[in-house]
Amino acid sequence: MKGRRGARQRKAVPNGALKKPRPVWFVTLMAFVLPGSGQVFNGAPARGVIMQFGMVFGAFITYQLTTPDTSAIGRMAGGLLVYVFSIVDAHGIATRRVHAWERMGGDALPKPHTRSRAKKGQF
Repeated sequence: MKGRRGARQRKAVPNGALKKPRPVWFVTLMAFVLPGSGQVFNGAPARGVIMQFGMVFGAFITYQLTTPDTSAIGRMAGGLLVYVFSIVDAHGIATRRVHAWERMGGDALPKPHTRSRAKKGQF
C-alpha cells in the first residue's frame, strides 16, 4: 500500500517482537546524568546527538556574548537551557511511550514460556 508523500510508513512488526519501553524514571535519570542519553534510551540517538551539540553550541554562544564579570552559570546559560530541555524532552517521550505500550495491551502480550511451579505436595 502506497502512503502519501512524506508520510511515515508503519513497519509490520511480528507478534512478540514488541519490546517493553524502559521505565520513565530510568530514562529521566540517564538524561540528567548525561545530556542526550535519555533520547538514546528512548530510541532516538540522532536526537540525543543534536541535544549534545545544541548544549555545547548554546554554551559557546552565551559565553561569547557575556562580559567576563558575569557568573559562570550566566556565561553558560544557553547550554544549561538546552540541558534542562533535553531532560524534560526525554521524560515526556518516555512517558508517552509507556502510556502507548499500556494502551496497546503491552502487559497482556504473550510472555515466554516458563515452567510453572507445582503446588505443595505435587511433583
